[in-house]
Amino acid sequence: QPPPLPPLPPPPPPRHGGIDGLLTACVLPAVRHVSPIVRASGIRALGLVCTQGWSGVADQFFPLLLRVLANDSTMFVKMAAMRALFDTLMMYGVDGIREAHRAQLRASVSHGEGVGGGSGGNG
Repeated sequence: QPPPLPPLPPPPPPRHGGIDGLLTACVLPAVRHVSPIVRASGIRALGLVCTQGWSGVADQFFPLLLRVLANDSTMFVKMAAMRALFDTLMMYGVDGIREAHRAQLRASVSHGEGVGGGSGGNG
């Protein structure tokens, strides 16, 4: 009789439970919605997700929150973005966000995307 096989390693856990699907299905479409009320709710939800301490989430969405703050025309959407940015900065500190942003800039430059976007004068 052959020797027993070693046990299989446990499967890796999902990256953030089920939050990736929730972000894709609900939160990000709300952030892009035409209605300012829905956009503000999406920004608040995104801010909550960013402050949960999941690796890489705040780093990924901090630039989006900055773009909303700079470009949205509705004041209460900008206020929601400002609150989300402030909460994220309080959670991770300026240095943590700055280093993540530098890494994103290096990645975008190495992929030929360039720096700055198309709205001139804001940065």
